[in-house]
Amino acid sequence: MSSKKYTPQGKSAQQKKKSSASESVKKGVNNRKALFLSIVQKYDKAAQWLDLIRWGPDGHTPSYSGLIYRGNLLLDFLRENVDVKLMSEFLQAVDNYFNKRRAVTLKGHRNITESILEDHPELCLAGLPLISKTSGIPALVENRPWEKHSDFPQLCRAVNVWDFADHNADGPSSGRVGSLQEALDRCQAVADHREDPRGYMGNDDEIGFGWATQFDEVKKMHCSPSGTWAGNRLMESLGLEYPDGIMLIIYPAQHRPAYLAKPLFIEGTGDCWRSGRRGDNWGRTIDLSSYKECHREIVHCCQFFDEKLQFEFVLLKIDTCNLADRKKLLDSIVDELKAFKADNLVNGPWH
Repeated sequence: MSSKKYTPQGKSAQQKKKSSASESVKKGVNNRKALFLSIVQKYDKAAQWLDLIRWGPDGHTPSYSGLIYRGNLLLDFLRENVDVKLMSEFLQAVDNYFNKRRAVTLKGHRNITESILEDHPELCLAGLPLISKTSGIPALVENRPWEKHSDFPQLCRAVNVWDFADHNADGPSSGRVGSLQEALDRCQAVADHREDPRGYMGNDDEIGFGWATQFDEVKKMHCSPSGTWAGNRLMESLGLEYPDGIMLIIYPAQHRPAYLAKPLFIEGTGDCWRSGRRGDNWGRTIDLSSYKECHREIVHCCQFFDEKLQFEFVLLKIDTCNLADRKKLLDSIVDELKAFKADNLVNGPWH
């Protein structure tokens, strides 16, 4: 009996194509990581600061807040939500901030970012503008209002009752509130139409942007047919920690804020935010019960309340507030970075 020697066959054309594509993706990811580090290292003081925020005040205990911020900054770049120009401009602004102070200090990322945005408002709302999927027409061109496309969803925004009472209900009962009951009373007066809302609808620190999500999506999940809202669950699904209550601001159905963009790390300085995936121009809230993506969200330019615009207001009291587990959120960001082979960069030095 003759034996036939087995000869391994070469890869098929399809296998070679898949292998080549895989190598290209891997090379692209590695190039993007290297590019990120090369950009950061051009800005010495910014790099020093980004390394400092990994640690708490004692210099030894990890700061989950700082690591979450670093992870989001890195994710936004690797996902190409942020380009080289914007990242460079942001890091240059951080450098300039510390150059004026001559020394790099352990200062929280939220405070630094807010200070930078006051001097560089052009860095705010720099994410991808929202685009109509059905028409393909850009939602916003050169900061002009959205053309009235019927497919654009109604928006809503959840605000801490303290912030709403302090900043938005500053009509007859002006001045900062001194107690929770006073804050709730002011909010209830607006919700009951006993007092007109005044002031602006921007973020809590008056930097010039506000957060919003899709009202129909939120209502379907958290409002019963009888109109009863599940305030605790709504807060959790929006990634918020407002233990004293929420003022839900419902935008008029036909109203479009003048500019809407996908949230970036520049706006998402809180501990309960995670960089959104590519695929559409909406960000996603993080559900604090699962640390998975939940509702679509955007940021928009500061909106002043106007008597011509009929906003609705619903005061939601909170029974219990489960604070976010920063460690779990950080772990979810690290898991996202594994797709880019960059999970080890969150804790590592960038300087």
